[in-house]
Amino acid sequence: MKKLFSLVLTLLLFIGLMPTNNVQAEEYHEDYSDELLTSVSISIYEDAEFLEYEEEPQSPEIENSEEALPSFSPFLAKKKEIATVNFGVNKSNKISYKVVMNKGYKFKSFSGAITTTDISSGLSQGRKEISGQSGSVQIAKLDGHSFRSTLTGAVTTSTDYGYNLGGASIMWTYKK
Repeated sequence: MKKLFSLVLTLLLFIGLMPTNNVQAEEYHEDYSDELLTSVSISIYEDAEFLEYEEEPQSPEIENSEEALPSFSPFLAKKKEIATVNFGVNKSNKISYKVVMNKGYKFKSFSGAITTTDISSGLSQGRKEISGQSGSVQIAKLDGHSFRSTLTGAVTTSTDYGYNLGGASIMWTYKK
């Protein structure tokens, strides 16, 4: 029983003392499209929890009867695309992202995380906390290994409306 207790205590201490991967993404200054191995662009739409309804006119006979129910067209409101988040990896295994705002919307903030897994070994490359309009994070350069990286986060406009990015993923194989 003492051995089991000491084993569990040792494991808990080992896990508790492991370094975390909570780092700030470095500012990304080069042109985003430079030789990306794989990339994805994610459209961010404004929140459409409320829809504009337009009542359709009814004839006077129906208007006064019990059948007179308001007729609505719930699909009149359209979600507007406010931004695009570009997410990709280059030849040196550097993952980068960039938020590009559409006309009429101003950027206030973006915060999220990039989670990367080495598919070849099954080991995590960590979860990197990111913020800012653009940035990048470097991951291990393991020749011949396949990786999968997922970006999650929220874009906030200057009018304080926030829009979530559910989780965009890219996969690639690193080659020296």
